[in-house]
Amino acid sequence: MAEPLINPVGEIDAEAIAGKPERELPPAESDLEFPRAEPSINPRLNETAEVIGSALGNAARNVKEVRERFTVIRERAGESVTSKAEELKQSADEKLQHAKVRAGQAIEDVKQETAARIEDAKLRASRIMENARDAASERIEQARGRALHLADERPHTVPAGIAGVIFGQGIFLRVWRSNRG
Repeated sequence: MAEPLINPVGEIDAEAIAGKPERELPPAESDLEFPRAEPSINPRLNETAEVIGSALGNAARNVKEVRERFTVIRERAGESVTSKAEELKQSADEKLQHAKVRAGQAIEDVKQETAARIEDAKLRASRIMENARDAASERIEQARGRALHLADERPHTVPAGIAGVIFGQGIFLRVWRSNRG
């Protein structure tokens, strides 16, 4: 019966099992300077060793291919993300410019509308003042006309009215002074 293979160091190399990318693969069989074992010693052991060796070689090639594919995928993804970010930036810039133009137009519209309303309010105020002035002058003219008419028809009434007003003021002043102090 064949003896089991024993690791002479007694430790298992965890990096070799995990397949760390920083670790280099062992040199190929052709690079080794060890003498080859004769296949006639134990043909089953040699076959197993060949199968394990080719499996490790295939695994190493597969790991290399997978790394290359991930590198290509990362580069493409990076390009895609960069181009998408650039597109989004341009879109945001365009929307910002459009918003600025619209805001400027809105401000200009508000200014024009405000100026029109102020002008309208000025016109209405001047019309109201003109109407009030006309009404006041008309009432003054009417009062003057009535006073002249009253003075012509009853000449003694005007001095009697003035004397009555003065008499009323005199009474008011006397009462006010006596309450004051």
